[in-house]
Amino acid sequence: MRSLSARLLIYYIVMTNRFFPWFLVVFIAGINAANYWAIHHSSYFYIPRLDIPMHFLCGVWIGLATLWWYFFSGRFLNIPDGRRTAIFSLNLTFFSALTIAVLWEVFEYVVHIVMERPYLNNIPNSGSDIFFGVLGAMFAAGFFVIKKYFLIKR
Repeated sequence: MRSLSARLLIYYIVMTNRFFPWFLVVFIAGINAANYWAIHHSSYFYIPRLDIPMHFLCGVWIGLATLWWYFFSGRFLNIPDGRRTAIFSLNLTFFSALTIAVLWEVFEYVVHIVMERPYLNNIPNSGSDIFFGVLGAMFAAGFFVIKKYFLIKR
């Protein structure tokens, strides 16, 4: 079990900066590097379900970025206590991730049409991508709720 000072240090490093947290910048850079490597080496073709962990990790990033933006960015001052609840945090993350995941799948579909390639994804694959993106975001929100970061007032 971590000491209180270690937990506060982790909280300070990860979530308190009013500028976009460096952790989230490094995290998305790592996801992009892995995606670039997978595309460059045709790994998505040779390992058919490789996109599942990528969508999950992007969902984690979306969840953390959404929660940071609402609770810690300073753009929403004086958040009422009714919105500093676990349920609100989970709902905010769920609907943000669902919206972004659906828009991403629509973007993929349009890109395939514009590039005049047959659409390689199908409904089950798009559903799986959306599911794992939202699951990743809810994983991040669960961490956020368990640590009770939503109660911290700035």
